[in-house]
Amino acid sequence: MSGIAKRWAVRNVAKATFYDISTGKMLTYLENLKSSGIEVSSETVYARGGDGNPKLVGFSSDKEVKVNLSSAIFENRVIALLTGNSIIEGATDVYKREVVVVGKTNEADLVGTPKDGKLLALYILGADGVEDTELEAAETVAAGKYKLTTKKITVHTDITAGTKLVAYYMLATTATAQTITVSANAFPAAFKLVMEVLVTDFYTKKLYPAQIIVPSAKMEDNWALSFEPTGDPQALDLPIEILKPADSDDMFTMTIYEEPTAS
Repeated sequence: MSGIAKRWAVRNVAKATFYDISTGKMLTYLENLKSSGIEVSSETVYARGGDGNPKLVGFSSDKEVKVNLSSAIFENRVIALLTGNSIIEGATDVYKREVVVVGKTNEADLVGTPKDGKLLALYILGADGVEDTELEAAETVAAGKYKLTTKKITVHTDITAGTKLVAYYMLATTATAQTITVSANAFPAAFKLVMEVLVTDFYTKKLYPAQIIVPSAKMEDNWALSFEPTGDPQALDLPIEILKPADSDDMFTMTIYEEPTAS
């Protein structure tokens, strides 16, 4: 009997689950990783001596273990782990830029409702696509002035039908909005990480699950968001440092096991 995968190969990306160290509750789960890996390193200094000054004895220290994950999907709960701040769900104000067209009645309707019933600014849009003349808000429409009623903009008759206007205003979102915050005084907290991969037994060619348990880990403080219109969709890179747990010298374990079968 060969046992379970004493020699194995792997061509599979991990699935990762993050847990709160204190409560044991799941923080987030990532099943759409593009890549996953673990790097182990340490420094070694040597005593040298004798003819040719060869290395005689090595002293290893400064053990470091890093996990590098890359997610194809941006997940707000993971970004919260990166920032050290909770995701805030609720209504908030956002900046809005909207282009509207003046109709035959010298009116134009906005899609959104400006906060406090006012615009930040209103411009006539030039033929070159650049903001041109700025119009001023007023209670009574006149040359160079406009009136805002809820979402309706009324302009003077010297602005002809078909003219494009650019409105800038603050818009209140719905209560389902999610806000990500990076604060000067907030940093990532430690967590437990569990990764699951599949390995293939070299002898039997059978698949076995392998579970990697990291008792204590922390997101690195250097990370980036990038927004580009070309190439592959942007991935979310998650650089993670593995820490020594308080109650053990084991920084991570990897267990290859056999899934139970239904009886």
